[in-house]
Amino acid sequence: MLFSLLVVMPAYQEVTADSEKLRALVHVLRNEVAPIVNAAYLFRRRVGSDPELGEILTVIERQLSELRNHPSAPSRRIDNDTAPAKRRILVADDNQDLLVSFAAILRDSGHEVKLAADGREALQLAEEWQPEFVVLDVHMPGINGYEIARRLRARFPPEAMRLVMMSGTGLDQATLVGARDAGFDHCVDKLTAVASLDELLRTDAPATAQSG
Repeated sequence: MLFSLLVVMPAYQEVTADSEKLRALVHVLRNEVAPIVNAAYLFRRRVGSDPELGEILTVIERQLSELRNHPSAPSRRIDNDTAPAKRRILVADDNQDLLVSFAAILRDSGHEVKLAADGREALQLAEEWQPEFVVLDVHMPGINGYEIARRLRARFPPEAMRLVMMSGTGLDQATLVGARDAGFDHCVDKLTAVASLDELLRTDAPATAQSG
């Protein structure tokens, strides 16, 4: 991560009024932070009653909360008291660190998880495995998340498969409208994706999963 930040910082100096460059920079930085947020969630689940580890984690969480402190990424804590029913979840993102950390948390909650590192792999896995939830990054090589959502929604209704967009640049109005038009059921911010998805798994499972 340190190397990535050292590469990104010179680019920051070149960003002026170019909104596309700024958006790309934000996406890169948030992609670096998201796996750390996920790791903190996982540590919190496993820290148990160790007061020393708990104190260290509290400091880390406080620092991370400052990075998440904007309207599109409200801070949420996972409810560890009652685990949601086991779900089949496909997560697609070209950020390997995010995939690994996200999958660790979901599997720790008892879910069956498969991962895809690009758009073509995500589309193939979703069509063959038919998971209950498909969590898609928008910016992926091969086929982007919007196109994957369009193709999946043409085959699978929301009652059979929930499509969740995971945004690395925040959830502005244009992003939300584009997601809706592509067929996504929900949009989550990468910095709070684990907590947001945890809530969806409890409250908005597909009808086929609820009846099964």
